[in-house]
Amino acid sequence: MGETGYDVGRLSNPLVIYGCGYSLNELTKEQWDELRGYDSIGFNWFILQDWIAPTHMLVGDIRPDKKVKRLGKTQDEAEERYWEEAKRPCYENTDFWQLDMLDMPHKDWNKSTTIAALYLAKKLGYTRVIYAGVDLYDYRFFFLDRDELRIMVSRKPNKGKFVVRKLKKPHPIYKKILAFFDEHADWLKDMEIYSYNHKSKLIESKVIKPW
Repeated sequence: MGETGYDVGRLSNPLVIYGCGYSLNELTKEQWDELRGYDSIGFNWFILQDWIAPTHMLVGDIRPDKKVKRLGKTQDEAEERYWEEAKRPCYENTDFWQLDMLDMPHKDWNKSTTIAALYLAKKLGYTRVIYAGVDLYDYRFFFLDRDELRIMVSRKPNKGKFVVRKLKKPHPIYKKILAFFDEHADWLKDMEIYSYNHKSKLIESKVIKPW
């Protein structure tokens, strides 16, 4: 057993980090069968999925939405909906993590759950990580129709009550995410990092390879 309590052999296997990108809807049955064989960390609204029983869930940005009732219209409603989803059988054995439980060395890493999930994977002892559903080339979500917009409640109401992104525009912080991988390559040198989606913006990083 390793320091995390996991079998060392298990830690040498890939761990999948799941985002909420629309590409998850485009995976085949065979691909899901493969991915189910690996430990996993899902983050944010991945809680809405029906494909797998995640090993871990990281609770980060679970913002409410003006239009999508399933996400709630206020922060309290969003959190209530989230934890209702967490009661489903597929989460019976899932470990849930809050961002403040990770004790990350850089506060800026909290701004992206994509980065925070990788930190959690490293903290748990995994050395091979596959990102799935972290597309970054658009703002589509697996839990919405392909051309359906999210109208998120703003965290900065002085700049407007809602945040609306253009579907076909890249994720607003994708460049910051890529900069993290390149700036902290030394911290990641003992890890192998892949993207299951070969079209993902993650591939633009020198650190990340297609799976």
